[in-house]
Amino acid sequence: MRVLLGIDLPAGMLVIPYQHDVFLVMVALCIAVAAAFVTQSLMEQLTVMARTGVSALALRVGWLSSAFCMGGGVWALHFISLLALRAPIQRDYDVGLTVLSLLIVIAASAWALHLLQHARPRWALWQAAAVSGLGIVLMHYLGMLSMRMVAVQLYNPGYVLLVLPLAMGTAYLGFYLVQHLHDNASTGVYLSLKLATSLVMALGVAAVHFVGMHGMRLILNIDVQAYVQRGPAADTEMGLVVGVVAMLIMLIGLISGGWVQRSLYLQRNALSQTAMRLQQASDYDPLTGLYNSRAFRERLEMRLAALGEAHNALILWLDLDQFKRINDSLGHAQGDELLVQVALRLRGALPGGAILGRYAADEFCAVISDGDVANLQEIPQRLREQLEPPLQLSDTALQLSASIGYTYYPDDGRNSAELLRDAGIALGWCKKNGRNRSQRFSLELAGEAQMDLRLEQDLRQAIDQNELQVYFQPIVRGDSGEVEALEALVRWPHAVFGMINPERFVGLAEQCGMIGELDAWVMQRAAREVRELHEHGRKIRVGVNCSALNLSDPELPMRVELALRSSGLPASYLTLEITENALMGNVLQAAESLQKIRELGVKVSIDDFGTGYSSLAYLRKLPVNALKIDRSFIRELDINRQDQELTGAIIAMAHKLQLRVVAEGVESLKHVALLREQQCDLLQGFWFSRPLPMSELREWLSLYRPVDVLPPNQQAS
Repeated sequence: MRVLLGIDLPAGMLVIPYQHDVFLVMVALCIAVAAAFVTQSLMEQLTVMARTGVSALALRVGWLSSAFCMGGGVWALHFISLLALRAPIQRDYDVGLTVLSLLIVIAASAWALHLLQHARPRWALWQAAAVSGLGIVLMHYLGMLSMRMVAVQLYNPGYVLLVLPLAMGTAYLGFYLVQHLHDNASTGVYLSLKLATSLVMALGVAAVHFVGMHGMRLILNIDVQAYVQRGPAADTEMGLVVGVVAMLIMLIGLISGGWVQRSLYLQRNALSQTAMRLQQASDYDPLTGLYNSRAFRERLEMRLAALGEAHNALILWLDLDQFKRINDSLGHAQGDELLVQVALRLRGALPGGAILGRYAADEFCAVISDGDVANLQEIPQRLREQLEPPLQLSDTALQLSASIGYTYYPDDGRNSAELLRDAGIALGWCKKNGRNRSQRFSLELAGEAQMDLRLEQDLRQAIDQNELQVYFQPIVRGDSGEVEALEALVRWPHAVFGMINPERFVGLAEQCGMIGELDAWVMQRAAREVRELHEHGRKIRVGVNCSALNLSDPELPMRVELALRSSGLPASYLTLEITENALMGNVLQAAESLQKIRELGVKVSIDDFGTGYSSLAYLRKLPVNALKIDRSFIRELDINRQDQELTGAIIAMAHKLQLRVVAEGVESLKHVALLREQQCDLLQGFWFSRPLPMSELREWLSLYRPVDVLPPNQQAS
């Protein structure tokens, strides 16, 4: 093969005229269109397989099938077009070069398809087009070289230079159309567009072939006799054979593509079933079979959308009271069984069409759309009554109660987020005010909840920045009136709301988990300030309160020891005051913690004695030093004979147990006289002093005289 440089032919040389058999050319085009169509289908499968992550074998089979169909179709168009060449000369074909041209175009097709799947999207089309175009050009000229004939092939350089960009442009256009056609595969004219794309791809490859052929000249020496041994009929037969072979290649591609498609279908089916199971698992609580919190919110939104604002709905949030105690005492397995029974009871109490979900561990939510507000109002009470009969767990019968907060749609909110939030606020009010009740949301509750949230944040800051204060109330000896001890009481002077009631913010600290920090802060501050009194010659003990929640904290003894160490206060000068109900909650655990505290040298006192239950039965089991009689027994001591007898009995009993007794709430001289007659050890109350900050307490101590507070006829000598 030579390149014709525009030089005149030598004498004795002539150009052989040739033409193409239209029938074979049309056969080649049809085969190319079919190959392009099949290739598109396989490329679509490749794209889907790459996205869904099928097996590597299926992906490799699909890739090779596409490459064989694409390369085989291009090669068939080229070779059959060569067979369509009609020239009055003898020609044969080199089998090796012919097969090599086929392998090159298949390899180029495989590489191009690989690039389309794995190259960067911005450059993938260009890279694939360059590889495919180069493969088409190499296949074309190797195919031309495979012809063995007496004529010499000369090529116009202009056409030779044009073939490569034309081949690359054709490949780019084909790949571009295939990708955009697949992106719009859902359109109604998809099949027509796919056929049109196949025709464009086939015509593009044909254009590359015939432009290359147009730049070729066959020259022959005049003296050479050309004997045609294989005429047009033989070339036609060979062209048809090649066409049949090409169609077989495409058929194999279709069969392998079908296998891949079936693999893809089976995988999709398996994924679909897995997705259904995952969907079910993601929507339902595995323990109770109810909707989980996410699925319940979704169903609530759908129900509200279906109702519209012309209909009513009731949204409930139910919490089992003290469920944690059941889990801790009986174990989680029994607790789970209890939740299953609760779910069954709730289902039975709700009307048909209600949506019920397990929102959290022991919390359930429901939405009931009855349309009649009067009917909806009865449901919260009905649910609580449904839970009243004891539940049977193995050989244990448990009776439960529940707190319920609820809202009405559309009166209390227009969307699921508002309604659930407000039902939660109402539930929080129930839990804070005694439990075992139901409450509808109101703006007042919302304001209280917002205030609690603000106070919670402010209290954290107050503890961290030492904005709280410790006040001290003196405790005097009953016999002499001398000041023996102080009770430390925390106060919170809020920058906006002024002095906040301790019951309010201490209860808030218990609810939000800050009570440990609060008690530790008070203990350390009180110990430090009393230690300063010691340095000025006032050897006074101090009592600090301990929350019932802290009593169950195994770190309580360590916190007490830390407060003593950081303040320098001797342990014998610190008294820990525990409410009676806190002690009775778990006597064994309380006794263990208090024993560790006693071993530090710290004294322990029972506060508010007489307001709890089973006090006398458990008192001998607890390592305590003193009792503090609740102020409710002292308030009417001077006018109520029964209170006098009760306080006398408590004092006598405590002395028998070697315990000292403190009477709090002493507010009159008559109280002092009666308590001294009953030999009460220590007295505390407004008669002596209100709680004072340390600066005022120092002044009070300097001015205090026992003779000013004791009955004249009972003053110590």
